[in-house]
Amino acid sequence: MSDPYTNRPNTTNNIDNTTPPAKKSSPVLMIAVIVVILAVLAFFFLGGDDTMETVVDPAAATAPAVVDDAGDTAADNAADAAAGAADADNDAADAAAGAADAAGEAAADAVDATGNAVENAGEAIDDAVTTPAETAPAATN
Repeated sequence: MSDPYTNRPNTTNNIDNTTPPAKKSSPVLMIAVIVVILAVLAFFFLGGDDTMETVVDPAAATAPAVVDDAGDTAADNAADAAAGAADADNDAADAAAGAADAAGEAAADAVDATGNAVENAGEAIDDAVTTPAETAPAATN
């Protein structure tokens, strides 16, 4: 048999469907949302001038600068200490080089003195051991 009420809605499949039909939002609301989103994006990309920023604790605001200055000072002190150690190391090397130079000079002087003594001894021996022909007067004819 055919159903005599053909205009009746079919509700057998809509028992659990309680979602109301979607309402269309007004164009003014959509434009307002788009304007707000664009304003937020413009603020993020273009940035603010920080005139609205409130400083709760001025000491806390300057603390990073103080810490940064202290870090710079500590780094400068460490660099100065390293430079001083290098300078002291150079001074020690210079002193060692000076001592080696002085020792070399002393050794050279000792060698010269020894050479002079040997030369003087040789001359003394030559003077002591002379042949009579060298000391005799030249013969005349």
